[in-house]
Amino acid sequence: MSLESDVSYSVKSLVDTIKATVNSNLKKAVQNGQLTLEEEKIAGVSLLVQNSIDQAFIEGSDLLTNTLRVHSKNK
Repeated sequence: MSLESDVSYSVKSLVDTIKATVNSNLKKAVQNGQLTLEEEKIAGVSLLVQNSIDQAFIEGSDLLTNTLRVHSKNK
């Protein structure tokens, strides 16, 4: 695998962990009364957050890939 592929895979794994953590923290915040949100709306809010994280990852992945290519060429 190339450096770009390895780093992209690692970042994707990190993004998946971030999404799971946000989802868990959202549920805990509602359960603990830190956030007022009807139980049936948690899934929708969670999906919105996850989709937003995915969108940012997709939009930023080209920047990451290009940066890695430039760095690899300069070695």
